[in-house]
Order: sequence, then C-alpha cells, then structure tokens
Amino acid sequence: MNIGIHPMTQVLEEAPGPAGLGQYLGLGAPVQFVLRLATWRATTLP
Repeated sequence: MNIGIHPMTQVLEEAPGPAGLGQYLGLGAPVQFVLRLATWRATTLP
C-alpha cells in the first residue's frame, strides 16, 4: 500500500480563509496547513 500526500492551500487562500475554516471545524484557532491523504495501489499497464 502506498500513501499519497497533497497540500491543499487553495482553501486557505480564498474567503473565508484560515480563520473561517477553523471556526467551521470547531477548532477555536485558524487553520495553518491542510493536507489531503490518500492510499493507492500501483497498477501495471497492459
């Protein structure tokens, strides 16, 4: 199993920004960094 990590900075650059995202998630503080994690399987090409 492989793990892919992708930064998702666009959500912090657009309104309502870091403070709004933190409030929406109930964190009580601005969000500083967002990552998307995914698992993937290597496939062979025919």
